[in-house]
Amino acid sequence: MQSAIKAKKNPYARGPDSLATSITAAVKVGSTRLVTVTMKDAKARPISGITRVLLWLSDAANGAGLCAAAPSGGIALATNGTILNPTVAGKYLDCQTDTTGVLTLNVTEATSKTFYVCITFPDGSMNVPFALAF
Repeated sequence: MQSAIKAKKNPYARGPDSLATSITAAVKVGSTRLVTVTMKDAKARPISGITRVLLWLSDAANGAGLCAAAPSGGIALATNGTILNPTVAGKYLDCQTDTTGVLTLNVTEATSKTFYVCITFPDGSMNVPFALAF
């Protein structure tokens, strides 16, 4: 007798069930901006659960490459999520969202500069970079 096994949808598969993000930045306080990354599904609905993402800062609007210089004051975890490994200090981070699907970071830059916040999802796809202006 055969048993039927119901397949689970892969939450990281590209297509109608793809992941996306909403990235926002709070008004600059001193030389720091709070960046909030919220994981979303393909229909732009927030999703809960821990998601591992790679986050980097680029000088290019298309997200190509790392920024030449890290933010002068660095990047630090704010209140949500975890920085698992600062792979390239201040430029490239291995992170996890919290159980609500949110990651918050403080980015500090003393000069007038724009970084592009980029994220790679577990399936290898990338978000559209977010311009973070100081």
